[in-house]
Amino acid sequence: MIQIVIDPEYMGPTILDWGASSRNVEDEYVEVKWENTRQEINQLESLSDCNFRLFVPDTDAQERAAISLEEDLDLSTTLMASAKIALNARKAYDWRNFTDDKPLPLTRNILARMAADTLRKGKEPILAQFAGDFACENGINPIDADVLLRLKVLKG
Repeated sequence: MIQIVIDPEYMGPTILDWGASSRNVEDEYVEVKWENTRQEINQLESLSDCNFRLFVPDTDAQERAAISLEEDLDLSTTLMASAKIALNARKAYDWRNFTDDKPLPLTRNILARMAADTLRKGKEPILAQFAGDFACENGINPIDADVLLRLKVLKG
């Protein structure tokens, strides 16, 4: 199992510094600084029987690591709740500011998760109509989700 954690202050060893010789069976997670190099990826793959907690400095690095390792991004309940409020609550509407410090693929993942969660509840989300457009690299910018949703609601 791999967890990718954002912590710009983490100063522990990299996976290359840690090495297999440091393995301790009692460790629930091996905690290492992650820089997403080819050597680190190879080392991680050779230690597939260990659980790792990879520390990265920011959301961009988290996303790059998740893509490189073919892991799903962990979208916390706090992040998802903030996103829903920013996109849907009229009084707290702040989607553009919410997306300012987030990379586009993370914003796409948030929108996809919102649509999927609504579908799982048996409802048809308006977001699902735009999901394909948000997912494409050359599609609609997910920052514009707020505008599309409001236009759809006004149009009826």
